[in-house]
Amino acid sequence: MKLNREVLKSIFADKYNILEASNGIEAIDMVLENFDNIILILLDIIMPDADGFYVLERMKKNGLLGKIPVILVTSSEDAQDEIKGYDMGVADVIHKYPFDAHVVRRRVENTIDLYRHRNHLNTLVESQTSIMKMQAKRLRETSDFMIETLSTVV
Repeated sequence: MKLNREVLKSIFADKYNILEASNGIEAIDMVLENFDNIILILLDIIMPDADGFYVLERMKKNGLLGKIPVILVTSSEDAQDEIKGYDMGVADVIHKYPFDAHVVRRRVENTIDLYRHRNHLNTLVESQTSIMKMQAKRLRETSDFMIETLSTVV
């Protein structure tokens, strides 16, 4: 486990600040304390104290799973683990042994880019929706005023 973290850390240390957790409980605590500063989580399924699925459940319960992309890291050959991960909301799954640094880096960067664009689009939609609601309110107020004015004239 520590070796896997060291390998992954070496792939990303030149570009990102890395937070490491040695077990699932520590991982969820870190996520809850730092969620505003986390751009992606590489999450091992098998960890001491609480597995990766527990971390996913807690993230979902706290409304963080859709906001922070998670890539599961697994040595499991069981497709059910992958399916369960995807069903729970992970963005991708990376298999250990051996890690291909170039592939892992691209998948992580692609996932980060995808989430950044999605969040940007969500922000734009929310902004446009707010503007449209304000315009609709002004139109209603204007039409109500015009109706009152016409009623007074007639």
